[in-house]
Amino acid sequence: GIKLDRKLYTATEFHKKDLMQMEKEMLGVYLTAHPLDDVAEEIERVVTIDTQQMYDQEGVCIAHDGQAVTMAGLITAKKQLITKKGQPMAFIDLEDQFGTIETIVFPKTYEKARDEVEVDNIVVVKGKLDVKEDVPKLLAESVTTLSGFIENGGARPKIPMIKIVVPEKYDDATGLNIFKGIARQHLGDMPVAIMIAKTGNKYKLDYDLWVDPCDEFFNKLHAEFGQDCLR
Repeated sequence: GIKLDRKLYTATEFHKKDLMQMEKEMLGVYLTAHPLDDVAEEIERVVTIDTQQMYDQEGVCIAHDGQAVTMAGLITAKKQLITKKGQPMAFIDLEDQFGTIETIVFPKTYEKARDEVEVDNIVVVKGKLDVKEDVPKLLAESVTTLSGFIENGGARPKIPMIKIVVPEKYDDATGLNIFKGIARQHLGDMPVAIMIAKTGNKYKLDYDLWVDPCDEFFNKLHAEFGQDCLR
């Protein structure tokens, strides 16, 4: 009989990036990891809002029309158009770790940033929100690669943050209201993040509720939320 060669060749592992791309194409979601995981910290130091912060708990849009923002994410789709004046412009999908926002890159911006506006690039987009319809769109005024943006000093220095855990006995609304009452007496430049133990919900508070970390502030906080409410 004929002797068959039954040797199996060892397959090499796919690169993480290729694997993620294949998953996204076949399933529409990333399973292995999100492409932005490795740069999550850099993104946090750059953006003023993400796609999750545009909505409240009920999914209602709370962003303002014309609001100036800095957003960052992965370009997952791009459609180039030519205007009536014959100038190229682009519509892109900008995906951060929470969702996607349609971003419109008008000719003047597109001309400067054509190399950056490519699918799979991780970019920082400065611009204004258009919230005339229910779903916000981003009107880009500049598009820069994340690494280029940071190299040019675009990232804010990492500021320490006060992290508070609201004890089990309070729900979200009550816990946040108690904190607001204290914060308004001690407003300052220290960012605040709050976790509600009862629901596990986390909130990063807007600038108008940042605090002055003085002894009086901490005393009031401990009196309301207990001695071990800080993380």
